[in-house]
Amino acid sequence: MSNLASILESRLSSQRLRWLRALAEASRNRATGIYIVGGVVRDLLLDRPIVDMDISVSGLDEQLASDMADALDGRVTSHSQFNTFKIEIDSTVIDVAMTRQESYANPGALPEVLPGSLEQDLARRDFSVNAMAVDISSDAWGELLDPFNGQGDLNRSFIRVLHPKSFSDDATRIFRAVRYSQRLGFALQDETAMLLQNSLGRLDAISGDRMRHEFQKVFAEACAGPILSRLDELGVLGVVFGPLGRHSSLPWPDWQASEGFSENPPNPEELVWLSTLACGLTPGEAGLFARRLNMDSNWSTVVRDTVAVEGLLDELCSHGILRSRIYQMLNQLHPAALRGVAATHDGSAASGNIHLYLQELQGMRTELTGRDLMALGIDEGPEIGRLLNALLEARLDGSIADRLSEEALLRRMIS
Repeated sequence: MSNLASILESRLSSQRLRWLRALAEASRNRATGIYIVGGVVRDLLLDRPIVDMDISVSGLDEQLASDMADALDGRVTSHSQFNTFKIEIDSTVIDVAMTRQESYANPGALPEVLPGSLEQDLARRDFSVNAMAVDISSDAWGELLDPFNGQGDLNRSFIRVLHPKSFSDDATRIFRAVRYSQRLGFALQDETAMLLQNSLGRLDAISGDRMRHEFQKVFAEACAGPILSRLDELGVLGVVFGPLGRHSSLPWPDWQASEGFSENPPNPEELVWLSTLACGLTPGEAGLFARRLNMDSNWSTVVRDTVAVEGLLDELCSHGILRSRIYQMLNQLHPAALRGVAATHDGSAASGNIHLYLQELQGMRTELTGRDLMALGIDEGPEIGRLLNALLEARLDGSIADRLSEEALLRRMIS
């Protein structure tokens, strides 16, 4: 058993150390153990940034959680039926949960939860590298508890499940295995890779909502492209929704190298990643994909508009296409769909014209307004809209450039 006291004290801020000691003191004589668990321990050992702070407490109940929050001058902001609590201190949230054990009535079902020991709590976790704990009680401060040799797998750069039924119990662990392997630069341990392949069919039992949440987690990763590529290679995407299996013919965007995106963050928002995922679908498949993931209207719109944009690629590649025509084709389509298609087809003339629209054309407006036209004696109604559209087209195509030239063109149109 290792002791990580020196790592805790060198890696955590003085404020976080004070919080941990206050939590331990509040639970003294009220709990049989208090531990940092999971990804925090993994990242401490890997010298990676510490973002979240997850605490497991043996014997935790609502009153103890409230007392722990008071000890931090914080407040409990949520409480689940499984005795998991969120304690908020200023802008920081600490997750505190009772140590528990889980069982699955059938594959894909949510787990049945009961109080349990620390080892049972660690045994329910997904991978050995996430199944470690550090004791933060005053009597055993910093002691590492590693019943599944997670530290050894960190040293070997392996992602390894804890038991052969892991993916069968919860097939969303397939997504997590790939996310962690790409994020950490780890390989899937041989038996884990075999179990993953043998369990792909279990994804059918995962609800649309849970599957959508797994994709959201992928999209939030800094290495979302490599994760999606690996999911594709392993056949995961095609099992989730058959037509996604065709995506291997399309590249996953490299946002840092992609033309026209140099001023955008290298990891775009989830709707843009959703668009790249939907590239290559037919209109009918888009609707089925939206239903498979139980998408809300925003996600469904992005998927639908992605298909629509890809249907315009040939015309967008046309030599000499007018800027006003580009505007007409793209103006009503979701910007995330435009960005996703442009990045997927990066380097093409169509992609260049989509970037032209996003960076310049979509923001163009006439200087004359409907009120100006009515002041010139034009009756309110559809004619004003027609004239303004004509003025905007001329401005987009460069034949007019200021208010005076707009007024001159307008006089010619109404004379």
